[in-house]
Amino acid sequence: MKINSDFMWSIYLIGVAALFFYFGNLLAVSATEEKFSRKMGEIEEELQVLKKQNQQLSEELTSRGIYSYPQANIVTTKNDSLTSVLITLNGQSPLKDLMLKRNHIYNYSGIEAEESDKKIQLKKTSYLGTLKTHNPAGFEITMKEKEAAVKLEYKSDNDQWTQHIRVRKTSDNKPTTFWVITNKNDEVIDKHVDKGFPTEEDGSILLWKDKKIWYSKIEMNSTFRL
Repeated sequence: MKINSDFMWSIYLIGVAALFFYFGNLLAVSATEEKFSRKMGEIEEELQVLKKQNQQLSEELTSRGIYSYPQANIVTTKNDSLTSVLITLNGQSPLKDLMLKRNHIYNYSGIEAEESDKKIQLKKTSYLGTLKTHNPAGFEITMKEKEAAVKLEYKSDNDQWTQHIRVRKTSDNKPTTFWVITNKNDEVIDKHVDKGFPTEEDGSILLWKDKKIWYSKIEMNSTFRL
């Protein structure tokens, strides 16, 4: 769900270009003033619709508090054991004094939810500074195991977000991810699952040994805790 105003304005501009291209072709085959005026009116109406849709989306993102937030993704794997995680800004407004608390647990599918706090292999807090669109941050985790549960807690000024990540290797040893990002009220603001992410026989995603979820049932603004 990587939706931002730049993307929507790009769609808007492409739509404008397409409409005027069509309009130009129309002029080549039509010389009547009536058709000219009618098409001008139709084009103006469609432009107004595009503008309204873009404005509505921007207002929706802002009202939901998700116009800018951090998002981590796995970008590369070295020697099948070291995985790089890149944190980027999803949105336009920079996040100042961004702090990151992270922990991860290997072989989470054999651990029950209530035991998870006792099984954490790594806890670390990092200061990431100001996160900007063209200034990402990152870290690396060892991935000698087939799976890992990673929890990232971000904080910037009065805002905070949590990203729950599950990393699982496929049969050809390729790491794939499932993740959910929530705001400070534990409400879902973003979610993602890689194509080919290993699931259970019933299509569910295993979160812990005794807990699973269906990706399609994770709704935006719903409460999500692990």
